[in-house]
Amino acid sequence: LQLTNVFVIGTGLEWECEDKQADALLKEFWNHPLNMLQTHIPAWLDEQTRSGDLFLLFSVDAAGMSYVRAVPSERIKEIQTKENDYQQETFFIQDDLNATPWPAYDPQEQQTTFMLHFPINQPVGCQFGESDLSPLLPWIGRLSTLVGDRVILHHVRSQISFVLQGKF
Repeated sequence: LQLTNVFVIGTGLEWECEDKQADALLKEFWNHPLNMLQTHIPAWLDEQTRSGDLFLLFSVDAAGMSYVRAVPSERIKEIQTKENDYQQETFFIQDDLNATPWPAYDPQEQQTTFMLHFPINQPVGCQFGESDLSPLLPWIGRLSTLVGDRVILHHVRSQISFVLQGKF
């Protein structure tokens, strides 16, 4: 995962914005003590690489400042979408069925809480992404079996002893 971080993020992320007000707003959001995005982005990239999905939960205060937290993908049980389009996400159902679903971002509404979903390696027609590591899992399983078999073989071989008697 470290190699992925170095390749994707490098020494960090920076931006340029010619509009002074927008630049000030971006810097305030990026560096806010409750966001500190520069420190969170490597962990978010690791989560996306491991699980295939990155779920970001945004909360907006009364002044309009957004705060963002990553939600582990294992907490998302189901993604509800519009009936006619699986890519138009509407709600994210948590693993705790008594918890309130998180609404997806809707640019037509004023929202104080919403979630954005960033899948990778997403097969056509699927709602969730796939891990970058998923192609390796069958091979890791085969290697584990091979190593286990060798341990058993060496254990049995070390238990067998021969006693030779005779004139030599």
